[in-house]
Amino acid sequence: MPALPLPFIVTFLLIILLLRFGKTHGLQRPYWPFYSFLLLCALMSIAVGLRWSTDNLGLRYLQPLLAALLPSVTWYCFSILRQAKQAAWGLHSLPVLAVLLSLVFWRDGIDIVIVLSYLGYGIALVLLGLKSPDQWVFSRFDDTHFLAKTAFWVGVAMLVSALVDTAVAFDFVWYQGQHAPQVLAILHSLLILVIGGLIAWLGQTTKMPSILEEPEPEPVPESPSVQAASSSTPPLLEYQSTIGQLDHLLRTQNFYCDPDLNLNRLARKLGTPARSVSAAVNNVLNCNVSQLINAYRVECVTQQLDHSEQSITDIMGHCGFQTKSNFNREFRRLTGMNPSEWRKRAVKAPFIMTTALANPKTD
Repeated sequence: MPALPLPFIVTFLLIILLLRFGKTHGLQRPYWPFYSFLLLCALMSIAVGLRWSTDNLGLRYLQPLLAALLPSVTWYCFSILRQAKQAAWGLHSLPVLAVLLSLVFWRDGIDIVIVLSYLGYGIALVLLGLKSPDQWVFSRFDDTHFLAKTAFWVGVAMLVSALVDTAVAFDFVWYQGQHAPQVLAILHSLLILVIGGLIAWLGQTTKMPSILEEPEPEPVPESPSVQAASSSTPPLLEYQSTIGQLDHLLRTQNFYCDPDLNLNRLARKLGTPARSVSAAVNNVLNCNVSQLINAYRVECVTQQLDHSEQSITDIMGHCGFQTKSNFNREFRRLTGMNPSEWRKRAVKAPFIMTTALANPKTD
């Protein structure tokens, strides 16, 4: 059978992504998971191409091991930006271990293990993308929306990969695998490119915390009397107190103007656990922390649009927005118009943040 060039073209494209990634970030340690991921994708693409063009015995063992490793590495690239405790690598190495055992004892079980692994991680990533942006405590507020979308679509790509492997298994049952080489080489190469491209884009556009940012300190145990007083305080009053402290911090220090601000840094500055900050904002203001910070930034932008002649781009950057897409989306969501329309509006009514948060113009 003649060699199919597509996997090698995909490898070439992944190497270009890897080089561009290296040019931007160098060898900074926080980005090592993304380098590892792109190298793994490139190796997988090479293995796919050689597996179905040479039928090398060694590749029969290497390809399923690489395929089983990909979901775990993908999950890790997302999880390092989250607040959740990291599961031990032993747990995430189970698919690889299961493939190794299948290679020795039950070769027919390899496809089942890989399909279940991709289904499991695919569903987990889709659900991850649908959760509150407040989970990305180590990511800049500007990046949380993009992170959620990336997690969702990478999860979808993994589910598609599981369906492809299932279709190939049925092809072997019904047609003795006549179409399997072409289907696997083409679709797996494209999926590897899609997943690799999305993760590379994630690493390229997301500012990684420095190794990682120091996590929140463990709370100091309180004395029994303090615990009793705390337990008697209604949660709503605690939430309102947290919101008051947060508002004071943001307004007195213009903390929201920092484009690299994230929930972990905000919580540390406030001296309150990130989960508590998120819960207070959700319960009192009915929005997430990212939306609240963007509301402060939009308020800053509207004030400068009304009282200065600076360009919209300069004002956007000064008030903490880093990407035009996020700025335009949030500005329109809270004001119902674009920045140019705001500046030209006939009635110069001020922007009232609490009203805008309670009644957003768009979802």
